[in-house]
Amino acid sequence: MFVVLTSAMALLSSTISALNEKYYNQVASEAAQSGIAMAEMCLRQSSYQPAWTDTKPLRPNTDCNGDLVSGRDSTVMSTTTIRTTFAVPRPEVDSNASLHVSVTGKTELLRTTNQAVWRMYTQTAAETSRYLDSPQIAGGAGWKDSGHNGYMLASNGTLYGWGDNTSSQLGDSTLGTTVTSPVTITPPAGVTLVKRVFNSGQGASILCIIGTDQSQGDQAYCRGMSGFFDATAGWLRVGLAGSLTALDMVVNGYGADSICVLASNQQAYCAGSNDSGYLGNGATSGAAVPISAPTRFRLDLANPGPVSGSAGALTVKKIFSQTGSPV
Repeated sequence: MFVVLTSAMALLSSTISALNEKYYNQVASEAAQSGIAMAEMCLRQSSYQPAWTDTKPLRPNTDCNGDLVSGRDSTVMSTTTIRTTFAVPRPEVDSNASLHVSVTGKTELLRTTNQAVWRMYTQTAAETSRYLDSPQIAGGAGWKDSGHNGYMLASNGTLYGWGDNTSSQLGDSTLGTTVTSPVTITPPAGVTLVKRVFNSGQGASILCIIGTDQSQGDQAYCRGMSGFFDATAGWLRVGLAGSLTALDMVVNGYGADSICVLASNQQAYCAGSNDSGYLGNGATSGAAVPISAPTRFRLDLANPGPVSGSAGALTVKKIFSQTGSPV
């Protein structure tokens, strides 16, 4: 009788343990699904250009940049004995311009005496998002021999170009000065996907893009020749400081006198000639600002008040140009 009772108790204990493990894995899976939902929301808000990174992942208590939000709960569910959370690293991009979102959901079991974690369960969830639904096309006119270019950014992130190549804006000199059929334009080293293409407008033969770099995120690049830089040998990156990434871009003036990039801190940075105050830095003369070290467009010059980065400071929502319109 004692043996039968012992066996029954062991079976009951085993059953309870199995049910508990199933529950803990289930709530970890639900936490992972919460991470998928947050990632999808953030991608929709940013036109499917992820702003978070592997070092600053999405969590329950972060914003879409991966920055901590004061007062926001760091868990999906929390009791005195259990809590769940998730972490979303930066999505991977494949050759078909699809974003692969992978989320790890976690269940932590807590000791009631001191809230220390004594056991953990993890589950993963994944989803694929397509953010380029149709090709983008841009055209430009320049003062070089043939003087005109066409560019197409296909839905898989591949960039094509044709027309004038005098300034090597389409590729190296082996292509000749005039390209009559579309050719694939090789992106900058380290760039896995081209997201946007910008034409130079009339008066210069340059091509600018925003592309995703493996280590630096979305960055702006230009090639060709303008009134203030020579990139006939290959791509030049617009030198945004620190961990800033590029959201948008314009090329200004008849001769591509300047370029401006809208950065992830919601400020614009410009480089090039400043003869007519293009750069918005309070000056109207002096040496051109190099593309490697653009200066911040000073919104506070027209609207005196808090400076960039402080409470109440003005931010940039969109940048425009009469020439060099993005597509």
